[in-house]
Amino acid sequence: MSECEHASRLGAYHDGELPEAWAADVERHVSGCSACAAELDRLRALSRVCQSAAKPQMSPAAIERLQMKMEGLPGLGLRRMAEAVAACAASILVICTAATAVFFTGREPVQAASQWEVTAVSGQGAETSGASAEDQIASWLVQDLSGKGGHE
Repeated sequence: MSECEHASRLGAYHDGELPEAWAADVERHVSGCSACAAELDRLRALSRVCQSAAKPQMSPAAIERLQMKMEGLPGLGLRRMAEAVAACAASILVICTAATAVFFTGREPVQAASQWEVTAVSGQGAETSGASAEDQIASWLVQDLSGKGGHE
């Protein structure tokens, strides 16, 4: 294959994948470049050989065996990929939550979570009108999960 700048477009030209303007440019170039013309002839000859080759035939039994062996494979790969993506997403969520807690409260995430949990479990101050929204929600969640919320 030549080092010509148009050589990289010959395959796409041969396959009819170039826009009309580029295809016309390659046609003009090939008429004056013997290296590219030879490469295009080689691609055309290769296509003729591939088209004339006999296509192998599989027996119905062989096709059935192949299908049975392949049935479980795509699902496993897809499931593993989905699990990996879910794990990455969960990690990103945890990191962003911790960073948000540090940014907005100015405290370490564990300290912020501990205070929230203590308030929620003890129920102190959650019923007062001055309670924060987080404290009120925590209190409701604890009541709901403990069965004291009346929402069994």
